[in-house]
Amino acid sequence: MKKLSIESLNNLFEFLQNQTEAVLWIRSRSYERQLFVSPNFDNLWGYSSQALYENPSIFDTFLVPDDRNVAREMIVHDESGQEHVSYLYRIQKPSGEIKYIKDWHYLLTDEKDYIVGIAGIAQFIDKASWESEFAAKHKNFQHQSSFQLLQQHIFRTLKNELHINSQSISQNSPKLAFGWIKDKKGKNIELTSRESECLSYVMQGKSAKQTGAILNISQRTVEFHLDNIKQKAQCRTKLELLSQVKST
Repeated sequence: MKKLSIESLNNLFEFLQNQTEAVLWIRSRSYERQLFVSPNFDNLWGYSSQALYENPSIFDTFLVPDDRNVAREMIVHDESGQEHVSYLYRIQKPSGEIKYIKDWHYLLTDEKDYIVGIAGIAQFIDKASWESEFAAKHKNFQHQSSFQLLQQHIFRTLKNELHINSQSISQNSPKLAFGWIKDKKGKNIELTSRESECLSYVMQGKSAKQTGAILNISQRTVEFHLDNIKQKAQCRTKLELLSQVKST
């Protein structure tokens, strides 16, 4: 996702002045707290912004049931590594009306370029445009999934049939070594699949850039996931995190 400094938020506010069917929202870096949502949210979406502040997870109930699982994964964990990231989902207003949403996301940073939150602009678009973009994204997702399955099949064949050492192909094969780690108090904390992959390669001595190349995501996306792991593990630096994981 593209980074956006706090100072640059003024540009978004200016943009929104001419976008009557758009909502600006900001969440905490962990996505667990709603920090801001445009005042026009209540009128446009038909739901209470106050309820969203009090319980951010209620957002899922605004979505069309078929979109809930997909939207949750896309919104919370961006894996694309693209500079500009948008997500597509539908909401069902209390009246029963279906609205089609295109939601642009940005990583919100402070003056030290540290990621402090996630910002987005959710816009209503017409049904035809939404369906066209959704079809294109879904086709691309299917292509990537098929490629990954083929990749895994090839690696298994090389290992089992040709007796190639698994270590020699590990740089390109999916690796999920960590499903969880411990924080400083010894409490188990769960990692997402992508966090697990990033941590696994970094533990092998790969840089964020090398890890991004292996996983086909950007260096900044890898750093974002590592920052999330550090926050979960209550570690301030990558070295501290690696030391803590090794001792687990």
